[in-house]
Amino acid sequence: MGSPVSATVANLVMEYFEEYIVKPRIHEVSFYRRYVDDILILGEENKIVSLYNEIQDWNDRIKFTVEWENKNGEIPFLDILIKRKEKQLETSVYRKKTMKDIYIREDSKHPKSSKKSMIVGFFNRALDIPNTLVGKSQEIEKVYKTLRKNGYRDEFLDRILKTTVNKWQKRNYHLEENLTEINNRESYTNCAILKYIGKDTDKFKKKLKKIGIITALKPQKTIKEILPKFKGGGKKVKKDAVYKIKCKKCVGNYIGQTKQTIEKRSYQHRYAVEKKDIKGSALAEHWSVTGHKEFDYNNVEILEKEPKTRKRLVKEAYHIKKGKDLLNRKEEIGFFSDFYYNVPIIWQNKLN
Repeated sequence: MGSPVSATVANLVMEYFEEYIVKPRIHEVSFYRRYVDDILILGEENKIVSLYNEIQDWNDRIKFTVEWENKNGEIPFLDILIKRKEKQLETSVYRKKTMKDIYIREDSKHPKSSKKSMIVGFFNRALDIPNTLVGKSQEIEKVYKTLRKNGYRDEFLDRILKTTVNKWQKRNYHLEENLTEINNRESYTNCAILKYIGKDTDKFKKKLKKIGIITALKPQKTIKEILPKFKGGGKKVKKDAVYKIKCKKCVGNYIGQTKQTIEKRSYQHRYAVEKKDIKGSALAEHWSVTGHKEFDYNNVEILEKEPKTRKRLVKEAYHIKKGKDLLNRKEEIGFFSDFYYNVPIIWQNKLN
C-alpha cells in the first residue's frame, strides 16, 4: 500500500466484495468483522470453509489467505490476540515473535510531547484491548518493563498512567461529563510549528500558549536526512526509452517503449512469461506458440531515449516498422498507417 489512495481503493473493492459475496451468506456465520482487507469470522468450520472457497473463486487476480485458531484456541486479529475458553472469549494484546521492543528512548532528542503520546498510546491499548482486569494489569506491567529498557523512570510513567486511567474512566463511564468538557475546551485560532531543540523549546511553547497560540513540535533532521544519498558506482538509471529484447532460441526480437526503468520493465516481461500471462506480454505469447522461454533480459538494447510520451510512441512505431523478425503483436505493428512511414521528412522531424 505505497500509494496514499491504496487504503481507499482497498475499502471500495472489499465493500463491493461484501455486498455481492458475503452479504447473501452472512447468516451462515456467527460473527463477521473486517478492517480494510483483514477479516475475522466465527462460526462452524464447514460453513467457514464453504464461504472461503466461494471467496477464492470470486476473482482470479485477488486471492485470500486463511489462518485458523491454533491448538490452544488462539487466533490473532490486527493487534488483538483472541483466545477461546469454553463459552467465553478472552482478548489480550498481540505481539509478533520478532518484536524487539525498541522505541523512542528517554534520552533522545525528541519532543517530550512525542514521548508522552507514545506512552499514552501503550497504556490506552493496555486498558482497551484486554477484557479482564487481570489481563489489563499484566499488559500494563509489560509496558513498564518495555519502557524501562528504553530508559524511562517509573515516576514519569506513574504520572502518565494516572492521567491516562482517569481519562479512560471518564471516556467509558462518564460520557456526559466528557462531552461537556470537550464543548467547554478552549479553542485556538493561531498555531505554529517549531523544531524541537531541547528544553528551551518547551519553555517557548508554554509562553506561546499563554497568548493563545498552540504549537506543534517536530524533531530536528536525522543523520540519515543530512547525509547525501549514496547510489553507488555512479550507474546511470535507464528509463524513458525505446528498447529491444531478443529471444535466445531464435532470431525473434521484441521492440517496446517504457517510461519506467529498463530493469523494472524487463522484470515485468519475465514475470508475465513465468505466469504464462499472454495478455501481459508478447514474449509470453511467443513462448506459448514456440516453447521458447529464454529471453536476453540482461542485455536489453536501448534504441532511443525520449522523455516525452508522444514522441517516444512515434519512435517506437518507427523502429517496429523498420524492424525484422519481430515478436510484436499485429495491433502494435499497425500503430501508425503506412502513409506516415513513407514520408521521411515527417519521421526526421519527429525523431529529432
